[in-house]
Amino acid sequence: MAPTITELYARFDRQADRWAARTGVSCPTGCGRCCETTVPPCSDAEARLIAHHLLDTHHERLAAILHRDPDVGAVPPCPFYEPTGDYHCTIYAVRPFFCRAFAFASSTDKTGQPAYRLCRHMPTPDSFAGSRVLPLRDANRPARTDSALPLPPGMVAFQTRIDGVAEGLSEPAPIDRAVRRALERILIARQYARDEALLEHGVLSGTDATGSPERDPDFTDPSPPVPGSRPA
Repeated sequence: MAPTITELYARFDRQADRWAARTGVSCPTGCGRCCETTVPPCSDAEARLIAHHLLDTHHERLAAILHRDPDVGAVPPCPFYEPTGDYHCTIYAVRPFFCRAFAFASSTDKTGQPAYRLCRHMPTPDSFAGSRVLPLRDANRPARTDSALPLPPGMVAFQTRIDGVAEGLSEPAPIDRAVRRALERILIARQYARDEALLEHGVLSGTDATGSPERDPDFTDPSPPVPGSRPA
């Protein structure tokens, strides 16, 4: 059975944690600059996970994301950024892979070789011997392969696996747009399922003059609308 997106997240987190412990790489205490200056990309599968989290927890930013104007471009900070929070992220447990991997994953250079550079806000650990690039580079030679320090997990490999969780291929979108789209799909599906259940139990007696389901006036819906959401 293929791993779920949460299992892939956990697998990456474990590898990144082991690598960080071995090398001493860490973010400055209380730093949230990546959240302040970036609206992270998010795949459809990741957006669905975040959307379910917002709905299930009645997240304080649910209404703001759901009613966000789709024609307005993504503008930093990240819509889930909280300046005073411990992690500055209000969806930390389900944050996208881009956020997890930033500064803790290797990329590829122009020659296709794996490479890693510290985020400019990170302190240089003693294990890097004064360099901020791993493996160490020399202008007259190809990348060294004999470095004593291992590379962190590869970003491309993990991102490819995560993208594969989606039902179809799609380009990642800014997190606010991707999550809003996922929320709308989930709410439509939930409303449809609710109406089907009510019809099955005889609560809906048919349709009114506009073609909308006509409810029994004496019935109380056990599944009220999500706070802040538009009526279906």
